Amino acid sequence: MKLYLLSLGVGVLVGVLYSVLNVRSPAPPIVALIGLFGMLLGEQVGPIARRLLAGEPLSAAWFSRECAPKITGVPAPEPDHGDHAPADPPASSAAPASAWAPLRHRVFRSLWLGALGSNIALWVQNAVGSWDMTSLASAPIYVALLQTMSGAPVLLVGLPAAAFADLFDRRRLLVGFAAWMAAVSLALAVLSITGALGPAALLALTFALGLGAALSAPLWQSVLPSQVAAGELASAVTLGGVAVNIARAVGPAIGGVGVALAGSGAVYAFNACVFSLVVVQVVRWRPTRKPRRRPPSGSSGRSSPACASPSTPRCCGP
Repeated sequence: MKLYLLSLGVGVLVGVLYSVLNVRSPAPPIVALIGLFGMLLGEQVGPIARRLLAGEPLSAAWFSRECAPKITGVPAPEPDHGDHAPADPPASSAAPASAWAPLRHRVFRSLWLGALGSNIALWVQNAVGSWDMTSLASAPIYVALLQTMSGAPVLLVGLPAAAFADLFDRRRLLVGFAAWMAAVSLALAVLSITGALGPAALLALTFALGLGAALSAPLWQSVLPSQVAAGELASAVTLGGVAVNIARAVGPAIGGVGVALAGSGAVYAFNACVFSLVVVQVVRWRPTRKPRRRPPSGSSGRSSPACASPSTPRCCGP
C-alpha cells in the first residue's frame, strides 16, 4: 500500500507542476490508461510464447500465478498443497522483509539518495538541453542529435562499464564519474550564462555527461544491493528501480520549472551542485573490507592434503 501511495503522490506532484506550467497531456487520460494496459498485456506475450515453444500447456492456474500479478500488481496466492502442507509454519522461518527495510541502514540510505539525486539531475539536463537546442538551432535534426548524444554512450561503453564495476574500486569510480558530471554541468552553466553556448558545444557536453552516466549506472546497481543483508536484497533492488522512476517523473518537471523561473544557466548550475553533493555522499562512504583468509600456521601452501593426513605417514618420505 505504501508503494501505491508513493506512486500516487509523485503523480499528483507532477500534475500540479504541469498545471502551473499550463502543460497538457498529448493524449486524453482514457487513451493513456488503455495504452498502459496494452503494454502490460504485451509484456505477457514473451512468457506465453516461451511456454508454448517448450511444449507446455497453458492453464488458468499458471496464468494466475505468472501473468496476473504482473498485470494487476497483486501478489500471487500461495500454492495449496492440501494435506501435505504443515498446519503451522516452522518457528525458524523469518517474516518477509519490508519494501522499505533497506532504507533503515544509514549507508544504504545515503547512497540511495545519491543515486536518486544523480538520476534527477540527468533527467533535468535532458529536458533543459532539449529546450536550449530548440532556441539555438531551428533545424529539427539538432534536437534528434541531442537525444543521440545522450543515449550513444550506453551503446559504446555499456559492457566496459560493467567490467569496471568488477575490476576496480567502485567507490573511487563513483567519485570520479560524479565529479566528471559536475564539471560538465558547470561548463554548461558557464557557457549558458555568458551566452557562448552553441549547438556544437551543447552536443559535445551532452555526450560527455551521458558518458559519465553510462559508466556510473552499473556501479550504482552493484553498490546498493551490497549494503544490505541477503533477506533485504530484493527490496534493495526494487528501491533502486524506484529511484530511477522517481527521477524520470520529477526531473523533467523540475527542469521546466527551473527554466521558466531562472533560465537554463541556473538549472545547469543546480545540476552541478547536485552532482557535487553526490561526490560528498560517496566520499563519506567507507566500504567494509572482508579479511583475507590465511593458511594455518605451520602449514605450507605446497604440501598436499595427503601428506598432512595421519593415516598416510610415509607419503612424503621415509
